[in-house]
Amino acid sequence: MKKYLLVLAILPMFSFAAQSLDELKTAHPSMCQDIKQEDGYYGDMECAGRLLDDSETKLTTRVAQIRAELKKTHAGLYQDAFERDQQSWEVYRKNHCAYVAIGVDEQSNHYAYRIALCSASENYKRLATLKGEPSVS
Repeated sequence: MKKYLLVLAILPMFSFAAQSLDELKTAHPSMCQDIKQEDGYYGDMECAGRLLDDSETKLTTRVAQIRAELKKTHAGLYQDAFERDQQSWEVYRKNHCAYVAIGVDEQSNHYAYRIALCSASENYKRLATLKGEPSVS
């Protein structure tokens, strides 16, 4: 009985804290539509890489838009606060994704896959958070 409780207790750690590849593919269908199930693990790696590239491009663009808007209309404290927030989030993403990939050989393809998938997931979440920003009045 103790074994089963232990397994149930640690199971969430292995459920992959970031969104799954299937969830990301559903949310962003055009990114991997040409990759077939027969492509297997290498197809999954390609898809994760595409999702990461897409999320990084969109996030970089959105952050630049916010910076430009803040510079134009709300210089000073608002800009500084946004920069601190963005830097804190980048540190969080790096540490969170390192946590998600812990125990995986850093030289392996699987490590790169987990980091890419986690980073893409966190980038898309950040984009959702930044929707409607800057929220100053």
